[in-house]
Amino acid sequence: MKRLIFVFALLVAASSLVAGSALAAKPDGAGNQLRCFSGGGGTCTLDRAGKTAFLVTGTAPPGYAGVELVSGKSLIGRTLSSIDYSFSYACDVGDPCVGAGSPRLSIPIDSTGDGVTDAYAFLHANTCGTTPSTSGTVSTTDPLCQVYYDTIYSNWDAFVLANPTYTIGNGHGWVVADDDFEGTISNFSAKKS
Repeated sequence: MKRLIFVFALLVAASSLVAGSALAAKPDGAGNQLRCFSGGGGTCTLDRAGKTAFLVTGTAPPGYAGVELVSGKSLIGRTLSSIDYSFSYACDVGDPCVGAGSPRLSIPIDSTGDGVTDAYAFLHANTCGTTPSTSGTVSTTDPLCQVYYDTIYSNWDAFVLANPTYTIGNGHGWVVADDDFEGTISNFSAKKS
């Protein structure tokens, strides 16, 4: 009887985990969904709708936390000019929480035309706009967001112009914080431009 109760308790616990995962993986209107990752003492928690992530990296030294954008539609092979990536951030405490390239958007790039990600292009919150603040948006459509790839480009349009044959690779885009960060990541999307 004890064994039967134990097995029943395991089944209830497993079904709770599956139900929780389903809540955290609801796609948005474009078929995108978010998935958390973290390590080194960092944490990531999705809201019930699965559209906003709360990241905490900790301090001295910080861990990392982030959210991956899992697209409902394949973006592999799409031209860089045909996709717009963006996310918003807001610090949980009053002080600016951006710095040292964190949080940053990571976009998979195929530079050889084989559909495989060769490297990632990065857009950092601290070099997107004039000064780091307690909230903001990082976007490939913002002419003030620098792009880091093999060199520094003034914005996404300059990166696309310099690399007209590059396409989106087979990885997922993600936002990661690996400096001292406590706040939310929201409105993370990849959509046709």
